[in-house]
Amino acid sequence: MKPRLYAGILISYALAHECIGQQTFNVAATENIFGSGHSTLPDPGGGGGGTFPTLIPLSAGLTNVFSFSVTGQVSPYIGYGYFGPDGSQGVVVNIAPVNGISGIKANSLLFLAGVFLTDDEPTNPAPPSLDFNASAIGTSFTVIEPAINQVFFVGDGLTETEIRQTQIFVAPTNATRLYLGFADTSDIGLAGYYDDNIGSLSVIVTNGLTAVVPDTPTLSLSLYAGITIRGSVGGLYEIDYSTSLTSTNWLTLTNIFLPYSPYFFVDTTSTATGAKYYRALGL
Repeated sequence: MKPRLYAGILISYALAHECIGQQTFNVAATENIFGSGHSTLPDPGGGGGGTFPTLIPLSAGLTNVFSFSVTGQVSPYIGYGYFGPDGSQGVVVNIAPVNGISGIKANSLLFLAGVFLTDDEPTNPAPPSLDFNASAIGTSFTVIEPAINQVFFVGDGLTETEIRQTQIFVAPTNATRLYLGFADTSDIGLAGYYDDNIGSLSVIVTNGLTAVVPDTPTLSLSLYAGITIRGSVGGLYEIDYSTSLTSTNWLTLTNIFLPYSPYFFVDTTSTATGAKYYRALGL
């Protein structure tokens, strides 16, 4: 494929590695996102604090870019009916902050949620609550960068547009932990009522890029070549190049795990060489 050219001001990064791959977790409907980083489970609204949320360790000082693929069904209690990772739609939710963890606003009940933490136990004051109602952030965002201790909507990890796209979740560089669980509440907006929740979700977590950010980023203006890859998110792809379209001698440039699709791979070595042609092969 003939390369696209990409021009712009780029921040220099020292790459640690392209991807730490995928992990699959089972997240039960009783997992209380507001218990993240604490030794006890809060339930200020009553109804029980449920169980501790799923913990995914991170490395501080790295830019972790996540995507999620989520399946399964949950319910707030027997007889309510089951629904998917986006929660029960049309239920106005405005959950108050709890013990240093932000609240959250949405038009859905019992959706999959996440929160990034440092090694410190969360303490008050909590960061502002994110609003995922359609009049604010909504649930069809393409990229979101939550703050530490700020609960965010995960759902099924896809936009709600006609062509559903994988959403990207960028962790703060000082984050050392990612928690996954549910945002459940009483009628008065206080977290709780976890004990009678039923069902679970299977969550495939992909960390698509990890990079060490220098203390003082350097800026440069260059013209780079690259290739647009469309394929299976999380799949392993070999990037090859050749200096001639008629040549059968393709050379391997690198291997990557596809963080999202479509994905534009930039060859930062292309400015030092002549013409290049690229191809991507699934492994």
